[in-house]
Amino acid sequence: MACNPKARTASKEQKDIFVQQFIEKYENKNGLPVEVDVKDASNAFNVSTSIIKEIYIDAIGKGMRNVSLNSADHCSDKPEKQSINSKGNFILPKDTIAELNKTLEEERKFKTGDKFTATLEGERIILDRVPCEFPQEQDAPSEAA
Repeated sequence: MACNPKARTASKEQKDIFVQQFIEKYENKNGLPVEVDVKDASNAFNVSTSIIKEIYIDAIGKGMRNVSLNSADHCSDKPEKQSINSKGNFILPKDTIAELNKTLEEERKFKTGDKFTATLEGERIILDRVPCEFPQEQDAPSEAA
């Protein structure tokens, strides 16, 4: 069974329908403020978050009040310390890399694209940088005189 991806575009007619549905679904009739999570709304309408933002703006233009769209700032989710995220990736923040680079000579500094091997020693994870592999230069054939 194929998964239906979220729509990334919507016609004016579709948007008008979505705007009306958005207002009906989220506007609180008693006037109290309502916070709508952009991802939840995106899932509810099966459209991308950018379309939800457009729908929200149009709904405000049609008189919807006291509804705010909560768009989680992905930049604020940066880990403060090294961690393993939900995808199983080990995260090492840029600040940590910058701090480590302060003590290294220019040619030894860590940079984007560096590769590492990981080994486990008790509770310690040890990362060793894999040296860059440059293609071996072929010696130019010597010209016989």
